[in-house]
Amino acid sequence: MAEIEASGPLPETMSTGPSAPAKPTGIPDMPKQHGLCHKIVWRVINFVRTYFLPLALVTAILFGALVPWPGQFLAKTPLKFILVFLIFLLQGLGLNASEIKRALKACSVCPPAWYWITWPFLHVCRVSCVESSLSSE
Repeated sequence: MAEIEASGPLPETMSTGPSAPAKPTGIPDMPKQHGLCHKIVWRVINFVRTYFLPLALVTAILFGALVPWPGQFLAKTPLKFILVFLIFLLQGLGLNASEIKRALKACSVCPPAWYWITWPFLHVCRVSCVESSLSSE
């Protein structure tokens, strides 16, 4: 057997160790500065990006409990309806239609997709008709 000289790094096909786990997309690499402050800042940034929703919810709840007057003022305005609409709109824009279709097809126990699409509409119509008939009497 011929021995391989260790004159340089091994080619990628001959690497000996396990490969590094894939880095999540959207998180930039840490700059080349190796100071402790830079490492701490980048770890905090990555932590906040990863856990943004729970951190935002806890912050909003604490702020609302400690400083209630902005919420009391905004409760009198139609802003809450606009914000709820924007939340659902932005979440809907972020959905991937192929993932929804795949999830509905994968569920063998669930009713077909048309049921999940038409049921809320029919339920609202039914409730509206019942309420309108009760209020007219």
